[in-house]
Amino acid sequence: MGLLLSTHGGWVLAEEPVPEKANKHQDAAIAESLFLQGRQAAEELRWEEACAKFEASLRLVRTLGSLANLAWCHENRGKSASAWAVYRDLLSAAHDKGDTKRENFALQRLQDLEPRLARIQIIVNHSPEGLQVRFGDQVLAEGAWNCAIPVDPGSLHLRAEAPGYISQDWTVEVPDGVRIIETEVPMLRRVVTPPVKARETEATKEVSTETGDDTLAYIFAATAVAGLGVGAYSGIMTLVKKAEGDELCTGRYCSEEGLEAHESSKRYANVATISIGAALLLGGGSVWLFASGSQDPARSASVSTNNGYYFQVGTVF
Repeated sequence: MGLLLSTHGGWVLAEEPVPEKANKHQDAAIAESLFLQGRQAAEELRWEEACAKFEASLRLVRTLGSLANLAWCHENRGKSASAWAVYRDLLSAAHDKGDTKRENFALQRLQDLEPRLARIQIIVNHSPEGLQVRFGDQVLAEGAWNCAIPVDPGSLHLRAEAPGYISQDWTVEVPDGVRIIETEVPMLRRVVTPPVKARETEATKEVSTETGDDTLAYIFAATAVAGLGVGAYSGIMTLVKKAEGDELCTGRYCSEEGLEAHESSKRYANVATISIGAALLLGGGSVWLFASGSQDPARSASVSTNNGYYFQVGTVF
């Protein structure tokens, strides 16, 4: 049995739905036993145990006697708002059943409790989208914001939360007998996620760019060296084949082997020219890449000396 807010800001007793039982007589017997145990605990001033027994009895069979005893039990425990809510329920149920005695009893107790009833007004000045104000174990209906609602004296835990905002918890002490106590929902701060990923991405790009430049420079240099090797070999073979052809050719007469040697000499000469030219171009590109990288401030460091002079350490090729 829980206490919930009604639409007009008051309290009503929320009856939990009880599935229909096959053996109603057994339920009635258990409910009567629990009721008697509750009365015994109440006579011995064990109010918390008594209230638990009356609530358990009501969940099985709803009777005016159990409602009256539960309300009286809450009142003796100092739970004035809970007692007030059950007395209102008793007043309505007794009126419907024509039980004038219990109706008058409930009305009298309500009139006595009303001046002593503590209320809290939860003020909401800032309401981001999706705001929920948790009131104890419940979510406070938006219609109850900024309204004075009855509460039991004691510590009251509240929580404000909304999607995309940092939740706020706070506790309000509600003294017994205070007419109205106000509390304001704190302004929620947005959840801010630092752009760590973006900064890491930029750093990765810088490292990748520098690494890519160095790699390309090394590739150019290696290709240039290979090109020089091919050019040198082809140059030597040009001379060798030309010499072979000259030996096989006499005057205006040249044998077939001599002609082939001269043709080979020309082919080697072309290969040597292309290889050496490409090697020079790639070598120049490699030198330029290394030189431009060594001028990057991020890849060098200035070190000061005690005399005020400094020298720069960097990568130079």
